[in-house]
Amino acid sequence: MLVFRTVLMVLFLAVLLGCGKGTSEGENVYTEKSSDDQPVESDESDGDSKGEKGLFAGLQQLGESISAAKKGFEATAKAVKKMEETAEKRPVKPVHFRELLEVLPSPPDGWEIVEGSKTGETSKFGSLTFSVVAQGYKSQDGTFVKISVQDTAFIPVLQSALHFASVIEQETMDGYKRGIEEEGKVGFVEFSFKEKKGTLDVIYKDRFLISISLRGTDNDKLLQEWLQRIDFSKLDELADKYNEPVEQLAETEN
Repeated sequence: MLVFRTVLMVLFLAVLLGCGKGTSEGENVYTEKSSDDQPVESDESDGDSKGEKGLFAGLQQLGESISAAKKGFEATAKAVKKMEETAEKRPVKPVHFRELLEVLPSPPDGWEIVEGSKTGETSKFGSLTFSVVAQGYKSQDGTFVKISVQDTAFIPVLQSALHFASVIEQETMDGYKRGIEEEGKVGFVEFSFKEKKGTLDVIYKDRFLISISLRGTDNDKLLQEWLQRIDFSKLDELADKYNEPVEQLAETEN
């Protein structure tokens, strides 16, 4: 509502200023005198033209603002709908962290695993259980990357923020922030060229949360390159293996 009121005010001021210019010149229609004291009529077309231009500019700005607002509302509604669909999925037994470690990529040429950086755990809070694994990498030129993969097991609270973040898009002199939506992945990427660091977070198939952090370089393309090194076929395999709802598991155990 505040944005809409602001747009209307801009339009109003544009029209007012445009019409004001026309009136100002129109007031001088009979102020100019010829040498024999006869009124000389000024041309009103110039003032009318400026008023029309001001009106057109205001209407154009209003149209652009409404279009941008509409896109924002549509994107937000889409994110909310996706969250609702995810919330309807019942939590399942997560992949054990020892198996989840298998999806972490091997270092490419010129990179190595940071010693002692590999971690993994499967945690339980009440009836909810999830697993997470992580590993660090460093290059010969001093660039560092950390990758973590988490099986949210369809627990909505662990992924809801990313659905909203996926509709953000911002670019500045220092870097950018933008949403991601491609090939079953929804998420958010942020990079600072000034600070030479960035992060990429995506949810894969509404279940696996993949986070990649990068520092020590202005090459933002490395984030996507490391994302492509994740073994997504292995994640698909594990998702099929661990797909039994928690409620059914509880009934089986009882």
